[in-house]
Amino acid sequence: MFIFVVAVIALNLGGLSLIVNRREKIYGELPLSTYGLVFFMGIAMTFLMLFFSITALAKSQTSAPMFVIPGTGLALLLAYYIYQEIGIRALLAERRAQAEEALKKTLEFISNRPNSVPALENLARIYEKLGKADLARKAQDCARLVRASENAAMEAARSDDRRTL
Repeated sequence: MFIFVVAVIALNLGGLSLIVNRREKIYGELPLSTYGLVFFMGIAMTFLMLFFSITALAKSQTSAPMFVIPGTGLALLLAYYIYQEIGIRALLAERRAQAEEALKKTLEFISNRPNSVPALENLARIYEKLGKADLARKAQDCARLVRASENAAMEAARSDDRRTL
């Protein structure tokens, strides 16, 4: 019975760590308050589950509390996961909308100034944010070509200036 309780505690803490890791990958860094919330929730869930399981088993000598209390802990963990997943999806939708708006503005800028290297590099970064690696690579290649042609034109202008002197 003790092994079962320890296994459920490990599953709860493991589940919380998976949620935190996924959130950290999406958000970049987690604020301290989120770490505190997850830590408190994990510790509270673990100790409450352990206390009530042992107390209920000591009083009733039945195996029902051994399944009810850990089940409650897992239900709390699932509710927390759903809450986090909704937040992550909302954040990703917001980031995607911002990236698409930036893409529209950058494409408009490029249409007015087609040989702008910073605009092409910005376009490549936006495509990377949107997950379009092939378009990002093409925009980077285009930026390199424009930069190379600008450098060649400046070098040709310098050599023309030297010849005229």
